[in-house]
Amino acid sequence: MDGANRRKKIIQILDKSAGACPGAYIAKILNVSRQVIVQDIAILRAKGNGIIATPQGYIIPKFYPKPLIKRVIACTHDKNGLEDELKTIIS
Repeated sequence: MDGANRRKKIIQILDKSAGACPGAYIAKILNVSRQVIVQDIAILRAKGNGIIATPQGYIIPKFYPKPLIKRVIACTHDKNGLEDELKTIIS
């Protein structure tokens, strides 16, 4: 199973789960190491999936609020540029 299909399967497992799913449990189902699951979860979270890590395992809340962050814009500037940017965002 390739990575993309494995990540789809992880989402399905978490969606169908009534509670938290430990990474080791998911790894056993998909016949991979727990570390592979940890990496896949990181990729899924970076893509905006609402996966939450708890001490008991991973969950996808059934009623997950819409993310407040719409876009991330990366930039580099000096101190004065930072002040100008923050004032622009606030106003």
